Amino acid sequence: MRPDFDDEDLEKIDLGAPITIDEPETYIEEETYDAQEDDEDNEEDENSNLAKIIQIVILSAIAIILFSSVYLLIRWQRGSAPDITDNNGNPAYEVDSVDYHVPFNPSALEGYVDDGEQNIVILGDDTILHAQGENGISDLLAEATGANVTTLALSGSAVALQELSYTQGYAKDAYNLYYIISAICAGDMGNYDLQYAALSEIENNGAYYDYWDKLHVIDFNKTDTLIICYGYCDYLAGRPLTDGDIYSKQPYGHENGTAGSLDDCLKLLRERFPYMQIIISSPSYCLVTDKNGNLSGADVCFNAENATMGDYVLNMKNVAEANHVSFVDNYFFEEYNFSNYEDYLEEDGRFPNEAGRRLIVNHMMQFINLGN
Repeated sequence: MRPDFDDEDLEKIDLGAPITIDEPETYIEEETYDAQEDDEDNEEDENSNLAKIIQIVILSAIAIILFSSVYLLIRWQRGSAPDITDNNGNPAYEVDSVDYHVPFNPSALEGYVDDGEQNIVILGDDTILHAQGENGISDLLAEATGANVTTLALSGSAVALQELSYTQGYAKDAYNLYYIISAICAGDMGNYDLQYAALSEIENNGAYYDYWDKLHVIDFNKTDTLIICYGYCDYLAGRPLTDGDIYSKQPYGHENGTAGSLDDCLKLLRERFPYMQIIISSPSYCLVTDKNGNLSGADVCFNAENATMGDYVLNMKNVAEANHVSFVDNYFFEEYNFSNYEDYLEEDGRFPNEAGRRLIVNHMMQFINLGN
């Protein structure tokens, strides 16, 4: 619809008249142009920009170097566990071993009388107990070294104590690592009274009697190499890594924590037997029963302490390093790990088969000094 306008409301436009456009106002002041001065200004701007770019490059390089140095230092000190993503098959990531090798120190032999024989003692838990017999770890190690190899292993034995103070109500504590090492280091020939007294308090103690019979007759003054193979039962039993009571003289906690107990054991051994070569050998890769009753890798199954087997391995390595004791990493080493464990485990998935035992012994051999 056409809007209602009166003709008087419309302005008449003379279409024949010329159109004029008002000149726009300008806000730019006139100035003289100096080409030489402009070139100098451009050159200064370019130099300034170049300097800024150089500064940014240098600062970035410094930041990268510092970050890399810190990362490598932390990784060197603590080692690093693999980045676990799942437990369904063979993950495609690299294994970073946390071995720690202490070279032999001849000065440690001052005052030591060589009896002309190589004597190796292995102390262990289920991992070692189930790796005995024909082509077991003891036999393979004796064959490889020509040494006399004695193995003492108990099912369920742990590094950490169940109770911080010994009680008859849990007499098996007498056969956990801390009290065994304390007995070995007591007096000239050791003192095993606690272990003998505990036998009467332990039900089904046949295996404990056998252990005591072998233990109390060993002359540890003639032991050249002591290999400690623990950690499997600490993980299964959910023993804490530390007991939380950490201070300057007890940096890893007390003996009812795995790290604290191992720390105290190594201090006792190094003081009592300065010439003895001490080696901590970690558990090997294994499968465990998860909360749903299924077998799964110990690298992804958390125990009661919300820790994986890898956490125990890394903590034991840190304690060994702090005490300047060799650590054999059988859990993350390249030849036998979560990527290819099917070839090296028994059918139950818990303990190494013969191929796995041979790999473990070959790995141990890299750390054993046969010259002392």
